[in-house]
Amino acid sequence: MSESRPPIPDPIKREVRQRCYFGCIFCGNPIYQIHHMRGYASTREHRAEDLTLLCGTHHDHHTRGWLPDDVITARDNEPFNKTRPQTSPHPLFFSGDKVTISFGTCGYVYSNVEWMPQVPLLVDGIPLIKFRSEANHVLLSLVVLDEKNRQKVKIVDNELVVATDNWDVEVEGTRLVVREGDRKISFDCRFHPPDSIEILTASLWCNGINVRANADGLYLPDGIRLLRCTFHDCNVAFAVKPPMTGGAGIALAVDVADPPPSDITRLKPTGKLLDSPNSPALHIMNAVGLTLDGFSCGYVALCDKVHGCYDPDLPD
Repeated sequence: MSESRPPIPDPIKREVRQRCYFGCIFCGNPIYQIHHMRGYASTREHRAEDLTLLCGTHHDHHTRGWLPDDVITARDNEPFNKTRPQTSPHPLFFSGDKVTISFGTCGYVYSNVEWMPQVPLLVDGIPLIKFRSEANHVLLSLVVLDEKNRQKVKIVDNELVVATDNWDVEVEGTRLVVREGDRKISFDCRFHPPDSIEILTASLWCNGINVRANADGLYLPDGIRLLRCTFHDCNVAFAVKPPMTGGAGIALAVDVADPPPSDITRLKPTGKLLDSPNSPALHIMNAVGLTLDGFSCGYVALCDKVHGCYDPDLPD
């Protein structure tokens, strides 16, 4: 009976990913397998210098005998991505009548309509998440930036690339995890083609503005938290703006029917509590279809619970 092989320790896998610049050493594809250049049967241990990254195609070439070991060893010294700012693109496949994306406890549903691009998350005028359709294909665009506006991960029309200067990017199955340091996850996402994307944890930056998502909700600047809210087919779902003189410090905007349906309750958010560090200034729970504008007025449709600070004397 052959002895079972122990798993590769996480620090060793991370060292290999960093050395190979998060992609196949031959083509730069960010979807890869860890390959033993020296077979485990002969070494009986996992050492970073004996491991490398191969995409499925190049790993298959080696398995079938078309890619010799000495060629892999030579290329491991000069990985494809070594002199490139980002990996080669990898295609994603989304299609069908609807595609959903969840961030924290909130969700967004995109219907396949070619005439209307939709932006689930817009920060300071920059779409961090965007959907559009072309020839019945759903095209996703997404960008993950760090606090200094450096690109970590980017998807443009279903093509995924990873920045090669990341501290760590791990891809296992359809799960992608970006780490800024040991045990410091900045983005954790699972892709479920052809119809859903699940953002488990995220700290998304843009021009100094931070939006966070986790199991406790979707956190926007100035202490605003959204819980279990779902939005459908909006031109813009969450539009987060920087503070403005005389304003509430943040604006959220979600397009609803124009004119709004009769069951929408008009609300007038105020910025009075937005500087409070002790508790979220605004809680919105179980909402479907939301428009909030911190500088004028807002709407909440089909919302079970709304908690926040409202000033009835604000002008319409």
